[in-house]
Amino acid sequence: MADGEEKKPVLQTVKESLGWFKDARDRDLCILFISGHAVTSDGNYYFLPEDAVFKADESLDTQTAISYTEINSVLAIPGRKLLILDTCHAAGAGRSGMADTTALIREAKEYYSVVFSSSKANELSLEQREYEHGLFTYGIITGLEGEAASHVTGKITMKSLDSYVSDLVRELSSGRQNPITNTPDGYENFTLATLDK
Repeated sequence: MADGEEKKPVLQTVKESLGWFKDARDRDLCILFISGHAVTSDGNYYFLPEDAVFKADESLDTQTAISYTEINSVLAIPGRKLLILDTCHAAGAGRSGMADTTALIREAKEYYSVVFSSSKANELSLEQREYEHGLFTYGIITGLEGEAASHVTGKITMKSLDSYVSDLVRELSSGRQNPITNTPDGYENFTLATLDK
C-alpha cells in the first residue's frame, strides 16, 4: 500500500496487512518492507501511518501509530524473516526527536530476523526527486529488478542485495548515508529471487 494507490497506508490498513504474516510456514521467506516516516516518543519507536495524529503540544498520539513491539510481534513466526526498514524522522514532528530504531532492531534479531536498514542510527535517510523514492528504497527496487543478481547464477541473494544497495546508496549520497545489515547468530545467506536466464 502507498500514497496514490487504492489501499491507503492508514492505521487500520497497515494493521490488517501485518496480520497476513500469521499464515507463514517453516519453508517460507517472509519479507516485511516498512518505508515512511517514524519518530521516537517516550523512548519508543513508532511508525507513522498516513492518519497519525499529533497533539496540541506536538507529542504523538501513540494510539494512532504502529509501535516497534507491534512490528516485532509480526516476526514471531516460522520461516526465514527479512525486515527492510526505510523510515526517517517525520518532517514537522521535530519535538519527538530522531526515530531511534535500536530497540526495534535488537528485538527483531531475537526473532531470528535479518534487518536491513537504510542508514546508521545518526544518519538521515535521504531522498532525491529524480529517483522518485528515498535512495535506499530506490536501491532495493533496482537491485531486485536484477542489478543485484549474480551474472553466473542469476540469483539475487540477501548478501548480493546488501552489497549492491549499500554501495549504491553510499555513492549517491556521497557517503552521507550508509545502510546497515543486522543478522542473527548463525545467519546463512539466502536467495530472494532468481532471474530468468
